[in-house]
Amino acid sequence: MYRIGGDEFVVLLPTDNNEATHQWVEHLYQSTKMMRQSFDIDLSIGIVPYHAGNLSDPDSILAHADKEMYKTKASKNPAISQHLV
Repeated sequence: MYRIGGDEFVVLLPTDNNEATHQWVEHLYQSTKMMRQSFDIDLSIGIVPYHAGNLSDPDSILAHADKEMYKTKASKNPAISQHLV
């Protein structure tokens, strides 16, 4: 996990398994639920998988993840937005 600024973090997961990624995110939502409720904060996540040859530029990957995260925020739905490339 890396803090890239303000309240934004990047997590690099060592898997290309979509289901495992979603399970990890669900665990994150559940394990932070009480704290988020106590402080009245939201958690919005955008997922962009990296595969060799697609979006090899880290800035492009972050831009896609950021776009997906804002889709999640806009929906006001505690869910995951995912961009598959």
